[in-house]
Amino acid sequence: MGAIILAVTTITAAVVFSVQNTSSVAISFLFWRFDVSLDLVIFVALLVGMMNGAVFTSLRKLKRSAKDDKLKNV
Repeated sequence: MGAIILAVTTITAAVVFSVQNTSSVAISFLFWRFDVSLDLVIFVALLVGMMNGAVFTSLRKLKRSAKDDKLKNV
């Protein structure tokens, strides 16, 4: 339940921040350079961060589960 509250709070804060920062920013990555709205950059960064957190948490749980199963079979 705490994770859901944290996620909703984070997303709400990102939405408020994005609405207040709609200016265009220049993004440079390797050889590419383009202008993007700041709110889009914020949402993409938030989404990538949340996806990474979910993947790493799932991997850690799977590893722990496999370790527990191995100990039970011994």
